[in-house]
Amino acid sequence: MKTEDLPPVSIVVIGKNEADNLDATFTAVRQIDYPAEKIESIYVDTGSTDNSVEIALKYTPSVFIEKSCWPTPGLARNRGLLEASHDILHFIDGDIQIHRDYLKTAVKKLAEPGIQAVYGFLEEKSTQGVNRVLLSHWQRKKPGYSQATGGGGTYEKKALLAVDGYDERIRKGQETELGERFREAGCRIWLLDTVMGTHDYGVASIADYFKIQVIDGKSKSYNMLLNKNGIFFSNNKKRAVNNLIFNTGMIFFIGIVFFLKQYLLLLAVPAAWLFFYPLLKVVTRQIRSKDRIIYLCLTNISRPFIFWGQITLFLGYVFQSKTGKKKFIREKAVLSEMKGKL
Repeated sequence: MKTEDLPPVSIVVIGKNEADNLDATFTAVRQIDYPAEKIESIYVDTGSTDNSVEIALKYTPSVFIEKSCWPTPGLARNRGLLEASHDILHFIDGDIQIHRDYLKTAVKKLAEPGIQAVYGFLEEKSTQGVNRVLLSHWQRKKPGYSQATGGGGTYEKKALLAVDGYDERIRKGQETELGERFREAGCRIWLLDTVMGTHDYGVASIADYFKIQVIDGKSKSYNMLLNKNGIFFSNNKKRAVNNLIFNTGMIFFIGIVFFLKQYLLLLAVPAAWLFFYPLLKVVTRQIRSKDRIIYLCLTNISRPFIFWGQITLFLGYVFQSKTGKKKFIREKAVLSEMKGKL
């Protein structure tokens, strides 16, 4: 595809309290190997309390703010989708710097018949400690047709509008859920064998990781309260219920241990549980990577933090007024109706 034949692209950057990253994110956008006159930059903020909005305004006048008691990436991306002028969109989280060569590769693949969305691999800014373990998620992916995009991606605008965009109510897993509806509509997603950008998990310590797990727990509870059908919601419910049952059982177990004064069991049983599942995966040769083994151990350790997030959201919902509950657990927005209100 010749340079003059490259289509115009709307790049939608989303963020909340990304002041430490946005300069690098927008600088990377300006350095893309793509005609500058064919790129529209949009920033959508979901309630930052730092100076993210001010930083974004240095790079683009197209800055929009979406305020919500339940801010999500999907909420921001839908607003960007509605504000975009071009037929191709690329979504970037505020902590990702797009690779300068990615966009040309993406639009060329998107021009092929039968493909409505593409994305690439993400590199991690820091590959030390917990970040290296989290990065093992990307190392499992293989180029080719994919179930869902990850970390944003490049879409045909008309295809996204046809499925009514992201479900703005989903805080964690919104791309997985979108992928399900996308495929049901006959659209296909392709994972390119190229780097899409550099990501910053922002996990400087194990404490940061556990904070993310609390948010994940809140998201699981919220998705359950939506009571929707589909593979995504079904899987979410199974994992959420499983975690609730497991942690409730552990609380009873700890109570019995203290009642019987068999305190050594507090070390023996949790240790056995922590390592049994990863060890089983190793023995059955389902995993061989050291980082994946550590990842499974971290997943087990984080269960109580997910549980805490689940319980706090449930309790917060129970003690809301009827009006508050209706506003919080709402129906998915219809993008055609939203467009008329902008």
